[in-house]
Amino acid sequence: MKIRLSEERTQWRPSLTGLSLGATLIYLWDLANGQRSEYYGAIAMAMSKSFSNLFFGTLDPGGSVTLDKIPGSYWIPAIFVKIFGFSTWAVNAPNALATVGTVIVISITVKNLYGKTAGLIAGAIFASTPIVAAVARSNQPQSFFLLTLSFSAWAATKALQNNSRKHLVIAGAWIALAFHTYMLEAWALWPALIIAYFFTDQKTSKKIVDVLIAGTSSLVLSLTWIIIVTLIPASHRPYIGGTYHNNPFEMVFGYNGLGRFGSTSNGLSSSTDNPIYRTFTPPFGGQPGIDRLFNYNVGGQIAWLIPTTLVAVAIVIIFKQNRAITAF
Repeated sequence: MKIRLSEERTQWRPSLTGLSLGATLIYLWDLANGQRSEYYGAIAMAMSKSFSNLFFGTLDPGGSVTLDKIPGSYWIPAIFVKIFGFSTWAVNAPNALATVGTVIVISITVKNLYGKTAGLIAGAIFASTPIVAAVARSNQPQSFFLLTLSFSAWAATKALQNNSRKHLVIAGAWIALAFHTYMLEAWALWPALIIAYFFTDQKTSKKIVDVLIAGTSSLVLSLTWIIIVTLIPASHRPYIGGTYHNNPFEMVFGYNGLGRFGSTSNGLSSSTDNPIYRTFTPPFGGQPGIDRLFNYNVGGQIAWLIPTTLVAVAIVIIFKQNRAITAF
């Protein structure tokens, strides 16, 4: 038995290493001559100028106004610019490395659930998804969001497998870190995690306590940057971008929250549209609706995976039915 386990580890490690190196090669190859967003590149440059700029996420080197987002996704690129100087490679490489990290975490998470072959397949599918590779080779802000979510998924599986309050808290902490990279979208994981945890085999009272502890700690950690910025007098910090009232709560829960559902005029609303906060509906994703995944803007990026997913689901159902018939 010990020999077999040793052999499985020996096979798993080089396979995962090979997958990771392959992803690294794909994402970093000729990256210095790739494309970058000048807007996000300028943000990394501005944030690299001082610790204050880095913490607040300023748009300009003088530190007068911040991003219209929590700056978590831009901290590492700014540090790279500080260390290596400004270049396409410096602002893009952090995303590439974060995506390699996500490949590894996804592989390990799925391996823990379904075995090493499934883990390698899951990691390879993620690594080879065109939109993932495209973002990994850019300085768009999504890669660190995916990395933090993958760590949250890893901790969540541990919590579900072991009825573990500790890992549920860790999953919540990673969700909080994801909140600092992409704000409210990170909290979308909580409903699924709570429902799954309540299906674990333990006392209902313990499950309620565990969820309350993990949820409260995740909420507090999520709001850390917002609270700190709020407590700093406005005269001692940059103006909060995307707001009418220089308030980080307004920026996160208004402009980037409810404001995404408000009425707009050329992207930005006038004060008559909403006197409380600015609204903004990005035009590049197409019109909201149930068919949005299939429209011209988004269809080529992700909708092609839907038929593959349906085929995979059908295969799983068939295999389960065959096993059930065989067992009977």
